[in-house]
Amino acid sequence: MPPPPPEPAIRPIRLRPVWIRSGGGRYLNLRKIRNPIHGGASRCRRNVESMATPWLHPTSKTYYYRRRVPKDLVELVGHGLEKFSLRTTDLAEARRRFELADRQVEERWANLRKGYRRLSWHEVAAIGGDFYRSYVEKYRKYFSPHYAYHLIESCHKVIKRSAHKHERDFFDCDVSVEIDAYLAERGLLVDLNTRQSIDHHVAKAVMQASTLPYRWWVGDFREDPHADRFPRSSAPTVPVRALESFVAYAGAAELAVATRKRWTPVFEDLVKFTEDDDLSKIDADKLVAWLDHLLVSERKAITVRDVYLAAVKAVYGWLVSRRRLNTNPTKELTVKVPYAERRDMREFTDREACVILSAALRSQSPGLAPHFAAARRWVPWICAYTGARVNEITQLRRSDIQFENGIWTALVTPEAGSVKNRKPRRVPLHPHLISQGLVHFVLSSATEALFYAPDPDGNFERNNARVRRSGERLARWVRELGVDDRDVGPSHGWRHRFKTEGRRVGMVEAVLEAIQGHAPRSQGENYGSFPPDVMLPELLKLVPYRVDGVDVSVAGAQTYDYDYGSPEAARAVAELLAERSAAAGKHPMHEALRDLDPAEGAIEVGRVRPLIGAHVADGGFRPGPTF
Repeated sequence: MPPPPPEPAIRPIRLRPVWIRSGGGRYLNLRKIRNPIHGGASRCRRNVESMATPWLHPTSKTYYYRRRVPKDLVELVGHGLEKFSLRTTDLAEARRRFELADRQVEERWANLRKGYRRLSWHEVAAIGGDFYRSYVEKYRKYFSPHYAYHLIESCHKVIKRSAHKHERDFFDCDVSVEIDAYLAERGLLVDLNTRQSIDHHVAKAVMQASTLPYRWWVGDFREDPHADRFPRSSAPTVPVRALESFVAYAGAAELAVATRKRWTPVFEDLVKFTEDDDLSKIDADKLVAWLDHLLVSERKAITVRDVYLAAVKAVYGWLVSRRRLNTNPTKELTVKVPYAERRDMREFTDREACVILSAALRSQSPGLAPHFAAARRWVPWICAYTGARVNEITQLRRSDIQFENGIWTALVTPEAGSVKNRKPRRVPLHPHLISQGLVHFVLSSATEALFYAPDPDGNFERNNARVRRSGERLARWVRELGVDDRDVGPSHGWRHRFKTEGRRVGMVEAVLEAIQGHAPRSQGENYGSFPPDVMLPELLKLVPYRVDGVDVSVAGAQTYDYDYGSPEAARAVAELLAERSAAAGKHPMHEALRDLDPAEGAIEVGRVRPLIGAHVADGGFRPGPTF
């Protein structure tokens, strides 16, 4: 059996003050109390067995604070367990009080580990300020002129060092006892000189506070003009935990599941870098250092700005608005994004759109899950004619496809999954979708969910995750088709294309925004609504895609004939176009049109696409098809 470890050279003992008289005062006898500091005490960590949550008393149903005392402090504290009532039966309030109590206990233990020390003038004056405010509050509740008179006399004699024994006893039995309790509550061990200085400053503060009620007595309730002479002590505050604050903000702001998933690692990384999970202690300097660390890592500046900085700005701003923090250290923080990283996402070109829609019409692999085969077949087409977000379509249910006032519509609602602005909208379905058999597909669907396999238990969060996975698989499939330009989103490209084509055919901008679910541009557009019968006439302005079997092409664009004014000007134009065509080896517009539709291979180079238009038929113009 191994021998027991040797005892430390200086063994801590239980803190028992022994009082001696010194100059008529009552002070600690430092010769009879050993220094409680010994090797390794300052390195003690928080006991892993300490409880991190309030403890519910089984009988009284009141919550308590309970925490084990570190071994190096047991003899100083006098017991091995800190336990006291939080005086509430409400769990939320108990958690708030627990955090404050835990900070106070931590501060007391930290002070005990420092041993006996001399406080600065600022710290001593701050203690006097605490007593001043305490006595003012005491007098607001009860005031005895006789008691206040004797207390003022006693404090005056203590300040002048001329108090007799009975006058000193009056001060010791009242004020000194409160000073002892104040120091013990904070774990402050002070030397003899500091204690004498504390008595002096507290006596002056109590005397100042005791003269105030006499003014109230004669009807003068003006504030004490000298009340602000005391510095404020650094009282423990409730820590603002980073992850808990983010969870609270996410609930208040009703963040989408995807946003919560994306932002949670942001706060985990912030806590790991700063080694502190209290947002009230993370100032602007620490945040700048964290952002600089992110920028020198593999993360791009645009990601740091739009994800990391955006997340902490949102949470800090919310905490300030909820009065949990006084200042927002992120207010003036920015991240400069190099021009090379700025990428303006574009819409699908005619060629890319036709490649995707053609692939959607082809028969899918037999081993493909039925719900994903349906997603490949219908989701690109619905996105092409609605400009909706891909997950707004992959989350559609049978009950969301409805026939209302003679119009087939799709209901995009937060009840089915994620909707960016959390507002439901009913979007008309283009007749071309109906003629392709969309209604028949919905009617024959074996499940309520059209494009994903629903969770057996109907769990909303798990269904949301399956909706997102369906959209992600569609994106990978589109990339496999050869649409691999990183400047166009594999699904979001439909939203950009719908916006461009809507502007081309002259759709009313407000209706165009409403179909796609964009926020109104002004307060006036919030008035009223955009029902399907208002949206459909604008939607019908779109020129339908031409389908030939499984091949999809776009309708020919309206063209303009330029009048160059003279044969010489026309020849100059022809020479310039011929020169550029020869330099490229072929005319790009010829090649693009042959790929989309061989019948449209002939093109007049003097013609250009119109600003607003429809397709051309027999040399004339018509606004669109008739269904």
